[in-house]
Amino acid sequence: MLFGSAAVTTGVFTLLGAALGIALGGVVDFALERRRDQALFRQAKRLIAEELMLVCMNLDHLVANANYPATMGSDRAPFLADLVWLEHRATFARSATEKDYLLLSRIFAAISLLRELIAQGSPLSPAPPDLLQDAANQQRIAAFAYKHLTGKDWDEFRRESA
Repeated sequence: MLFGSAAVTTGVFTLLGAALGIALGGVVDFALERRRDQALFRQAKRLIAEELMLVCMNLDHLVANANYPATMGSDRAPFLADLVWLEHRATFARSATEKDYLLLSRIFAAISLLRELIAQGSPLSPAPPDLLQDAANQQRIAAFAYKHLTGKDWDEFRRESA
């Protein structure tokens, strides 16, 4: 006999089987975890894109009316919302490229600052031209990010829904 006894041979094959089972289980766990992470990233990306779409709509409305909004919205749906971004940015940061993460991080920081400036105005009163210009610029940047995330042009979406 190669190993000297049937018991040793059985033991060796049992150990090899156990090692193979553990390795295969690890590979399957890794693949399932990766798939779950990809699904969470797709979900975060879609939700953030939807929030960017709403930001674009808010900014379009602000610029078109040239007045401060009548309301800053509610806690659940604020004007120039960033709630979805705040909830999903860790998922986005984990899976997105650094360039994409920094793009959205800067956009939502600027949106937050703009929201604070707009909140200081009197509802329905005329907004100053420099604020409207900032809002128009931020809308273009948000529209760029929306297109980057979805592959869909914001201006086409806006024309279709008008």
